Amino acid sequence: VIAEALEILEDDGKCTLVVSQGSVSQTVTVNAESNVNSTQCFPMSIPLTGFKDGNLSYSVTYVSDKSAGVFSNGTITIQ
Repeated sequence: VIAEALEILEDDGKCTLVVSQGSVSQTVTVNAESNVNSTQCFPMSIPLTGFKDGNLSYSVTYVSDKSAGVFSNGTITIQ
């Protein structure tokens, strides 16, 4: 997953991806760095071990000393 915080230019933030299906959950946290007009999270990936075919929900959270935000409505389908 690639994510960015639009109109925020910071180099001290962290991005966290949480993917879940029922009682199974995987989490990864990566650094973020500014580019021309946003702050971009480093690429985030998680193993699919433990997930079954069907829908997974995911959220991405960005947090720094000055800013915070969350996208929490994502769905991924495994077939």
